[in-house]
Amino acid sequence: MVVLIETQLKRLVSYAYTGELEVSAASAKAMYIAAYKLKMEGIAKSCGEHLVNSLTPDSCLAVRALPGIATNTRLVSIVDQYIQQQTDLLQVTRDTLGVPKILLNVIHGSKDEANMTSRALCNLSLEWVRKQMEEEELSMQMLQEKTYLLYLNLDNSLHDCADIQTGSANDTELVQDYKKISRKLSQPNLKVRRKVSGVSQPAKPRMMLFSRSISDDDNPQDGDWKLISFSKVSENSLVAVVTLNNSVAVLSIQQQVNAPEETNGDSGNSRPPSVEKVDSYTLIPHMRSP
Repeated sequence: MVVLIETQLKRLVSYAYTGELEVSAASAKAMYIAAYKLKMEGIAKSCGEHLVNSLTPDSCLAVRALPGIATNTRLVSIVDQYIQQQTDLLQVTRDTLGVPKILLNVIHGSKDEANMTSRALCNLSLEWVRKQMEEEELSMQMLQEKTYLLYLNLDNSLHDCADIQTGSANDTELVQDYKKISRKLSQPNLKVRRKVSGVSQPAKPRMMLFSRSISDDDNPQDGDWKLISFSKVSENSLVAVVTLNNSVAVLSIQQQVNAPEETNGDSGNSRPPSVEKVDSYTLIPHMRSP
C-alpha cells in the first residue's frame, strides 16, 4: 500500500502540471489517501465517492477507517448503514488491516446475571473502553495488548477484574491468573490506577446486583463514541463495530459464568473470632526439657 500511495503522489504532482489524471478502480483507495495528504479536495472527494459507492463486506471497515471519511457526515452515514445491513459481521471484521480490535472477556456470577441483551452488553463494553481512554489515559495500542477480564459491578457498569479484592469470594482462580498476567504485561511508566473503595463485587443476590436496570437505551453514544453494529457469533460471543473518539474499531466480547467461590461462614463456630481468623503466623520456639 505504501508503494501504491507513493506512486499516486507522483501522479498527482504530474496532474498539477498537465491537468490530466486517470484513476482505475483498483487504485482509487491509494489515490484517495494521496490526494487527502496533499489536500487536493476535488480528487479526494471523487475517489471517496467511488469508494463509498463500491463497498463490499471485505472493504467497508477499511473505507470507514480512511482519514477524512470520518469527518464527512454524509459518507459516514452511507458506510455505517452498509455495515448495519450486513448479516455476517464476522466476515466484515475478519482480517481488517489498520482497524484496531479490542478483546474483552466478561465474567458473570450466575447464568441469570449473564442474561442481558446483546445490545446492552455492547453498550456497557463501549462505555468501559471510553472510560479507559478518557480517564485512565490508555492508548489504543495499550488496549490491544491483552484480553481484558471484566465483571459487572453493583452499579451495572463493567470493571477490570484486576480491581477485585484479593481473598474475596470473587477472587477466583480465573481472576487470580488474570491478575498475574496483567502484572507481567504492566509497564513501569504507566500511570498506576487508583482502586476505588468498594469496587469489588460482593456476593449479593441478583436483586441487589440490578439495582439500576440495564436496558438497550443505556448507551453512551455521541458523534465520536457510538455503537455502529453488533452481531452474536456464538452462544457466548459477540462482535461489535464501534467508533472510539471518532476512530472505527472492533470489539470482540466473550461471556462466561464464573461463580464466586464459597467461603466458610461464622455459623457453628465455637471458638472466639480472634482464634477463628488468624491474620499472621508466629514462629513458636521449641520447648526445652529441664
